[in-house]
Amino acid sequence: MKKIGIIGCGTIGSLLARAIDKDLKDKAALSGLCDIDKERAERLSNSLSKKVNIYKLADLVKVSDLIIEAASGSVSAKVSKLALSSGCDVMVMSVGGLLGNES
Repeated sequence: MKKIGIIGCGTIGSLLARAIDKDLKDKAALSGLCDIDKERAERLSNSLSKKVNIYKLADLVKVSDLIIEAASGSVSAKVSKLALSSGCDVMVMSVGGLLGNES
């Protein structure tokens, strides 16, 4: 079962978390959430069928196979570098943030 961590608990991150929780529960599990607004992350976690832990970014990559970045372009390069260097796959929703950060 693939362990998926989500960075960003706004509209897109919440939609993805709920889809994983409801529609992919036989194939994937949420390993955790991360957001600069901890209360928003807690609200999302509490709305899921099974509450998931809230992590700091560096800790979330340690418990995940795949990181989905759904935060903002300002952090997408940082999230990608950390996830990849930690051996995680990464899916970037804010792809514009990678421009100019190809290294």
